Amino acid sequence: MDRKDFIKSGLITTIGLIACSSPKNGIKPIQTKTNKLEELYIPALHPTLEEGNIQKVKYCQTGHQFACSEYIYGPKKMGPAPHVHDTLDELMYVIEGAATIMVGNNITRVEAGAWHMRPHGIVHTFWNAEDVPVKFLDIYTNQNFDDFQIEYKAVKKYLKDNQIAKDSKASYAKLDELFSKWGITMYHEQRKPIMEKYGLT
Repeated sequence: MDRKDFIKSGLITTIGLIACSSPKNGIKPIQTKTNKLEELYIPALHPTLEEGNIQKVKYCQTGHQFACSEYIYGPKKMGPAPHVHDTLDELMYVIEGAATIMVGNNITRVEAGAWHMRPHGIVHTFWNAEDVPVKFLDIYTNQNFDDFQIEYKAVKKYLKDNQIAKDSKASYAKLDELFSKWGITMYHEQRKPIMEKYGLT
């Protein structure tokens, strides 16, 4: 084989290898981990005003990528006290109504169909300033926040069963033990002024 034919043969072989390894649409295939996720189906479940929220997707079900809960807040209802997460990011999608979200000094009204992210490291909270309920999804990344929610409900039950007042120092001390464990710093004293300012309960 002369030099010309050798080069031609090499080019044809190279083109053939590229054609075999590259998809027709030019998009590179996604490299996945060896521990592939299984198909997941979540039946239609919705929280009641009494429940407040339900877990939709658990952190362990997504290969430790995210968790998701669905919430419903009644009219003029305050959310948690302003707080900050060490690592957790929260992405909200409003299904019905509108949520008011405070991140740092910014206050945003998030209507149905809109998304809003509350990043870690910034003080934030939310509430329902409307005259109708608000329903939304919260997606949690970087932490198994669904496990925190289970522990939080257990602590709330403990406080109720032992008749410890909701806004007492004893209540805050018990809750702060849990919050500290999960990298959350709460600013309890900031909740009431927000409620008074916006007429919330």
